Amino acid sequence: MPIELSCAASKVTASLREDSDGLLAGLRAFRDHALKPVSAGRRWIQSYYGHSPELAMVLIQNPDARKAALVVVEHFSRLGRSELRRELGVLGEELRSLNGLSLGQAVRRAEIDAGKADVVLPLVRAHQLGEGSRKADWELIRKYLPKERGDNESSQKQSQ
Repeated sequence: MPIELSCAASKVTASLREDSDGLLAGLRAFRDHALKPVSAGRRWIQSYYGHSPELAMVLIQNPDARKAALVVVEHFSRLGRSELRRELGVLGEELRSLNGLSLGQAVRRAEIDAGKADVVLPLVRAHQLGEGSRKADWELIRKYLPKERGDNESSQKQSQ
């Protein structure tokens, strides 16, 4: 699998926008700050990586699905780019979880949570693909990826 094709579905979707780099940067921030810190988030990431090329093929074949995916991608990209919103959201959740607890109970909960820091989170492997994704048409996917900046010459050579 070509390395540049990891996250193929996101890249195919982002190619609908001129600012695909910013859109993808927001998605990566959401992945790294909202999903990676928790086990369930890592399972979601792994599932996406495993099926992204297969999903890219579906999006290429169905323009309406691709437009709908763009709405979802834009939403999570905005969340990823909003560091203040992310931090306030996390803080709000933490504070709500302490509602009604005495100071001693809150301290004990914090000690328990600190002990969980030793828990090993599952690995995320971007190139561990599902069966359908291993059969994806990489050349077709490549045509729908956003064009890299400064890579116009190589893109022109490929199209000739």
